Amino acid sequence: MPEFIFHICSPSEAANLRSTGALRPASLATEGFVHCCFRGQIAGVLQRYFRGAGELALLELDARSVGPTRVEAPPNASEGFPHVYGSLPLAALRRVHALKPHDDGHALPSELAADDAREAAELDALLASQRWFDHPEGPRFVETQRDAHRTCGLWLLTPGRSAAFHRVRNGAELWIAQRGSILLHVLDSDGAATTHRLGLDVAHGEQPVVAVPRDAWQAAELAPGEPFAMGANVCAPPFEFNAWELGARSALTARWPQHRALFERLAQES
Repeated sequence: MPEFIFHICSPSEAANLRSTGALRPASLATEGFVHCCFRGQIAGVLQRYFRGAGELALLELDARSVGPTRVEAPPNASEGFPHVYGSLPLAALRRVHALKPHDDGHALPSELAADDAREAAELDALLASQRWFDHPEGPRFVETQRDAHRTCGLWLLTPGRSAAFHRVRNGAELWIAQRGSILLHVLDSDGAATTHRLGLDVAHGEQPVVAVPRDAWQAAELAPGEPFAMGANVCAPPFEFNAWELGARSALTARWPQHRALFERLAQES
């Protein structure tokens, strides 16, 4: 999860958090959790739920200092939002941003808008730096090295793109993180699923390198809240499409029905 999550409230609720040491929005009693969002979701949440609401406060919270948090998608939605199952403690508060009414909506704080602009420029530079192609399993990909022993390439995952379930039949594959973090799902021969968080934040459990064994089914998706992620794949022996297989959703589900939700999200129907 990103370092910070956000909660939108009234200025009086923000003041109450500072004076009492904790904020318990009404949703905590009615739904059991506090609605929060990732930085890239703020504009959409404001547009959908707070149009015409007048001045608001945006709480920037340390995601690791709030209570138990689950990333969950609302009914009939595929995008997950962070839900905090407990009050919001003052100790988790990093900053309070004022959200001023602007053109029938709200203007994003300049600091957050600048962060969005920097990420967009970084992604544009990455897209321009390589001759990417759309890999059949989903991500953008470019092969950067090939010899008699191995191949190496770069992958790039952006919102709406994932690596669908597939397997490499002739050798192991290394996933190496270089920017951002992803969830890498691997099934062993008995169908037991392991989810690795591939990233550079080793202090919080991320793994910079994950080895996927030969013939194991694997899939990858952006970690919640990540704007994009990039890294490398190394295959030994060299990758060849005739040793690569894309999994069919129906066949995988029939074999391992306990992972139906995972296959519905990350397996293609061929």
